[in-house]
Amino acid sequence: MEQERAAPGSLHLRVLRAVPSGLVGMLCLIAAVESLMERHEQSLTTVVAANSRFAARKAETEATSCRLLVFGDSQVKCGVDPKIIEDCLNVRAYNLAILASPPPAAYFLLRHALRSGARPAAVLIGYMTFAGDLEEHAQSLRGLVGLSDCVDLARETHDVSYATTLFLTRLIPSLKFRWSLRSAIIASLEAPKTPKKSTIQEYLNIWNSNRGALPVPPNVSYDGTMELDKKATVYTKRWMVNAVYARYFRRFLDLAAAHKIAVFCLLSPIVPEAQSMRDSFGLDEHHTRNVRALLARHPNTLVVDARHAGYPGAAFTDSCHLNVVGARNLSAEIGSIIRQRLAGAEDARRWVEVSSYSEHPRTRSGETVARRSSELPSR
Repeated sequence: MEQERAAPGSLHLRVLRAVPSGLVGMLCLIAAVESLMERHEQSLTTVVAANSRFAARKAETEATSCRLLVFGDSQVKCGVDPKIIEDCLNVRAYNLAILASPPPAAYFLLRHALRSGARPAAVLIGYMTFAGDLEEHAQSLRGLVGLSDCVDLARETHDVSYATTLFLTRLIPSLKFRWSLRSAIIASLEAPKTPKKSTIQEYLNIWNSNRGALPVPPNVSYDGTMELDKKATVYTKRWMVNAVYARYFRRFLDLAAAHKIAVFCLLSPIVPEAQSMRDSFGLDEHHTRNVRALLARHPNTLVVDARHAGYPGAAFTDSCHLNVVGARNLSAEIGSIIRQRLAGAEDARRWVEVSSYSEHPRTRSGETVARRSSELPSR
């Protein structure tokens, strides 16, 4: 007896009926919430994450026409003014440093820039320390890493779960914005109202108008002393070297050497009180040994050491970030050193100390920054 065939439409209808309507509704609600978050990215993202995406975008666009690229953390972001260096070298420069970022970020940015056609003659890189861990620096990485970068991280760290989570944050908005959502909830529960912070769009405008740098205006309330929390957690500690960060830093140097790019490694100043204390305890001598060990196999690298240049408290906006006055002075010194080295000056030194501080007369009109220095992410 011939069986009656079910119509294709009725088969699809039976399949749909087999799916619980509650599940369908939940999936639709999730999709709607994720879509809403993505549309309000600027309201939900953090400054660090926005900086990460900004740097990734500029590495593939602006960097392709630059002869000097700058990489590093918040000390470099605030302390190196590409416009001053451009005046010294008569070439285009761009600051790709990311607030609160680790060395893997610099490696990935340089790799992205080179793949996009950038051919810099020199790069400047600087980190206050090589300590910390990838988990606390995830925000500074998530905006710039692609699938190949996450695979690279998984291989280097032997941590597939971390690399997978980092990649998923690029795809799922609720994961991407979890830090800022958490901060917003905590802030809403705090009784006193805090002063309004700069918006993400304001930061983007500042970075765009200053070729990636973040110039900070002088902080009239800062007296040049160490903050108690940084004294306890940063300045009185030995700055150890994270093994993963060391490998990525060396890979950055290897990548530069493979493309015949001169590397300048910046050791930025901190306030005199903190520097003197670290010197008296032998802590900076330990850090110097670590830096020398990291650079031992890389003769194409010159250290630009500004730690003992005598930058006064008035040149800082907090104990480890230069304000716009200090940044202009340091940038002019860096530009002078790079110009001499690239011009082929006979100098076998691999470690150069920056000249003693004297306020540089050159000024440039530019947009300055965050309303409060406390908006800068701490190391």
